[in-house]
Order: sequence, then C-alpha cells, then structure tokens
Amino acid sequence: MEISNKKSIYENAKEYDHKYGSYVEDYELIQEWANRTKGRILDLGCGTGRILFRLVDEGKIVDGVDLSKEMLELAKQKAEMYVVKPNFYYMNLTDLQLEKAYSMMYMVGNTFQHILTNSQQDEMLIKVYEHLSIGGIFIFDTRMTKLDELKEIDRYTEEYINHNQQKVIEHHYEQYDLISQILECTIQKEVYDNELNQLLTTTQEYIHIKYTFPQELLRMLHQHGFEVLHQYGGWNCQSLESKSNSIITICRKC
Repeated sequence: MEISNKKSIYENAKEYDHKYGSYVEDYELIQEWANRTKGRILDLGCGTGRILFRLVDEGKIVDGVDLSKEMLELAKQKAEMYVVKPNFYYMNLTDLQLEKAYSMMYMVGNTFQHILTNSQQDEMLIKVYEHLSIGGIFIFDTRMTKLDELKEIDRYTEEYINHNQQKVIEHHYEQYDLISQILECTIQKEVYDNELNQLLTTTQEYIHIKYTFPQELLRMLHQHGFEVLHQYGGWNCQSLESKSNSIITICRKC
C-alpha cells in the first residue's frame, strides 16, 4: 500500500474527467446564451473541456483557460480529433492577458469559489471586463451560503468506480471559517483492487472554496461595470431563494 502527501483534487485529470465529465445540467443555459451572442467565447476554468467541446461540436469558436496543467493537457489531447482546434491557455484568472475580445465568457463548476479573497475577486472581474466586448455576456455559478449548514463540521463518505475500474472510497472532512468565508475540505481517498478487494493506495487531497452572499455578488458586479440581467437559484432558471443550493448569475458589460 502506498500513502502519499496531500495534493489538490485537480491533479488527477483523468479521474476528475471520468467522475464529472458527463454532467450536463448547466449546458442548456450556456448553450442558449452562446446562440444569442454569436461570437467568440471564453471558458474560464475550462478544466478538461466538459462544456467547451460541446459548444465546439455545435460550431462555436471557444477558447479555454485554466490553472491546472494536467487538466489542460487532457483537454489538448481531446482537441486532436478536431480540424479547427480550440486555443488553450495556462493562466490564472486574476492575471488574464489575451490579445482578443470575447462576446461571451462563462465560468461553471463553481470555479468562482476558488478565488479566495475579496481582492482576487476584484482582480478577476477587472480582467473579465477588459476581455469582454461591449455588451458581452458573463455567466457564472457559485454555491448558496447556508450558514445553518456550514457552521457544523461535516463528515461524510462517498464511493465510486474510477477510470481504471477500481473502487474508490473517499472520506470527507469539511470545516467552514465564518471570518474568511472559506470552507476547507480534506479528503482521504482509498483505492481498492476490485477483484481482490485489496487496498492499493491511500492519498489525501484538499480543496478550499470561498462563499459569497447574493448581495455581495451584486455589489461587486455593479462596482466593476456589469449590469446584472438575471440571478437564478439553479441552472433551470428557478427563482433565487434562501433555500436555493446555487446562485447562477448572468451579467452584461455596460
């Protein structure tokens, strides 16, 4: 059995793609606005291209940017089958520097929550504004802040089959800091040989995510020159309520 040091959950791109690659709940709304804008699109935090390649398959011109080299490498491998290949950029969203403007940008998978400070959120929004055309659309999601749930330390276990057809058991430990509004998540991952039921490896992974209240989002977007067109409580455009699990924001560069 091998025991490794703690690492980011995004270091194993193939496993991440296997686990989340079939998720499509957010695609219909992204597709709708992509059809409306009819221009070049940028996927912020594109990962392995879950949304990006679906849009490319429909004839859209889409670029992707991410801070995970492993994710981008897998996305580039997928792009080999395309005649017109998407552009992929290894870059921090707070340091976005591309020599082109986009009619639409989107950021899904709660990527917004990986931007951990108020100043970094400001820097990211400045860069998004700079790279959008006038009237350009920016769509992103984030989890709803539910303090009654977050105030308690959360422990739970998940089990699934990975891309190598091995059984994986994950033990999650999550603790929220009320001052920083950051949830620290630690995951102990056990990988088993399915036939022998033998433990092969144990690893520790981590992720930190920041929670932002709906009114905070509205304030910062207005401050950075965006007009908020819609705030939904989910990707099916349901009303935003205190019991909603997500905040879906659609805004426009004024």
